[in-house]
Formats: sequence, C-alpha cells, structure tokens
Amino acid sequence: MFYPEIAWAAPSRFASPGPSICPTFAARIRNAYRVACQDFKGHGASGWAWIEGKNADLHASLVDGDLADLAARLSDPRRTDLFFGFDHLCRSLLPADKQVYARQYEPMIGDMLLRLAESVGATPVWNPESMGTRIAATDIDALLDATSSALEVPIDFPNPFTDEFGLASRRGIISIGAIHAVYYASRLRELSRVYGGRVLEIGPGMGRTAYYARLMGLRDYTTVDLPLGNVAQAVFLGQALPPDAVAMPGEPARPDQIKIATPSSIAGNFFDLVFNSDSLPEMDRRHAEAYADEIVGSAKAFLSINHEAGTFNVRDLPQLENRRVWRSPYWLRQGYVEEFFVM
Repeated sequence: MFYPEIAWAAPSRFASPGPSICPTFAARIRNAYRVACQDFKGHGASGWAWIEGKNADLHASLVDGDLADLAARLSDPRRTDLFFGFDHLCRSLLPADKQVYARQYEPMIGDMLLRLAESVGATPVWNPESMGTRIAATDIDALLDATSSALEVPIDFPNPFTDEFGLASRRGIISIGAIHAVYYASRLRELSRVYGGRVLEIGPGMGRTAYYARLMGLRDYTTVDLPLGNVAQAVFLGQALPPDAVAMPGEPARPDQIKIATPSSIAGNFFDLVFNSDSLPEMDRRHAEAYADEIVGSAKAFLSINHEAGTFNVRDLPQLENRRVWRSPYWLRQGYVEEFFVM
C-alpha cells in the first residue's frame, strides 16, 4: 500500500449472481477451445501447465462434456480454477471467512483507486514533504467521478460472476483486477496517439484490459494466450460485452471485434503496440523469448508491466536489448516495473 495510514471505511460487496452463459455461446467457446488445443501443441509444457492440471475436469467438459453443464460451469467460476493465477474468483482461492477477507482487501482497493486517480491526474499526487502523512480517506464515488472525468470516459465495472469481491460504488463493484485494467488501458490509449491503435496483449488474464481499451476507443484489439486463457477471456468478455463483440479461435473476425487468438494464429500480423502485464517472467524462458521474437518482428513498440522476482526479467530478454526508452516504478503496485521498448 502507498498510503497505509488511511483508515478506509468504504463498504465492500460480493457480487450477486449474474446472467448465465447461454448454450449457444458455450458451444462457441467449446469449438474455439478445440481449435486452440490443436493449434498450440506446446501448451501442456508451458510454465502454467500446473494450473492446467487443476482444471482437468473443466478440460474434459470443454472437449466432450454436456453443453448445459459446460455453460453452468463457465457461468460460475467458483466451480472451477479457470481464473486461478490472475483472479481470486476460483474454487482454490474462495475465502473461508468473507468478513475477514473483506477487512483485508478493502483498504488495498481504496489505496489502489486513489493511486489510479493520481496516475491519470484526477487528483494531485500527495507530497509528504510539504503535506505530511496522508491520513484522510476519500469518497469512493467522488474518486471515480474525478477519474472518469480525467479519462473522458464513463468508467464502469461489470460484475457478471457470483461472489466477485470489491468496493461498492454507483458504477459497480470495484475489484483489484479492474483497477489495474483501467490503468493499463489508459496507458495504451496514450501510447496509441503516437504509435497507432492496433494492440496485441500477451497473457491478458480475464480480458479486462481489452474491455476498458474498447471503452477508451481502441477498437482493433487482439489477445493471445494458452487455450484455457482463451476460455477465460471469452467467458468474461462475452458477459461484459455483446457476444458478437468477440471473435474466438477458428472464427472469422472483423477489425472492430476483440480477437482472442493463439500464438501461431498471430504469426505474420503487424501490431502498433504489444502489451504484457504480470506474466512474461513467469513463463518458461524459451516461451518468453519466442514472444520477444514475435514482438521485435511484428510491432512498433512494447509496454511491459512486470515484477523482477523471477528467474529472469523482461529486460534480460536478448531480443529487447538496447530498445528500452523508459523504465519507472508502476503506479499501482509496489515491486512492479513499467518499461517501454521501441523496435
């Protein structure tokens, strides 16, 4: 936390059940998953293979299970570990005591939301040299109003899944992942004004950054991930947006759709910006270097927001040597670094 002295008293909530995924969309996800598994033969040997092992039952349902059961599983991530590794909304991480969980995470989310507002200029950055220790909490809805005004976008927070946790607001339940995604999208929009708006995101988790990037006007957006990652993005984006706004592996795609892709399917495509957060240093190094080869060969620029606590760092990848133009601490999370590379 950047302001641990603030005693946040903001109310939090666990989301109520949202609409179920319809069998028609579940069938699209199943078909795309089969295509992705055939297209990405090395996925079982990736650094995230152990997470795939936690989802053996979901894999079986995706490959050849009952379609109604699959739709029910995908509608309620608490029944699976589909989001494990990038969100707490999964069966392995469900809180045993919701009240204890809320007390732990309420101040963290308030702290992050305040830093987001500072990062986009919605509120001045606190200066302890002249202003002392910051101890006063800020109204959550007022912070959101100021942030939306600074971004010139009506930020909202879709909550399609039961028990998603966050601070309550007029705009929806604000989760940690959503705050990160708003920042990522705002940074990509800034960079797109110089480098262009064709964006590729590597390892996009639930797909929230793609959602907010679309909200901010970036309409040519592609995500690339492992087959189960593709499913995670389809599940969230297909609930947060009209299902027709998303194109999955094996489907024809329009330029204005969010395109969920496998690594081999993006070969030969060109992107203005490539983005990765919180995953490249956690991959097997040869997979990270394969992505770095793709970035250097098919993009103008690359934004990385990652930690440096793994076996290698993004800046260690030889393909990126002498291409970095800035390096700074990440606004929203201590221990993370924001780096920008130009090809």
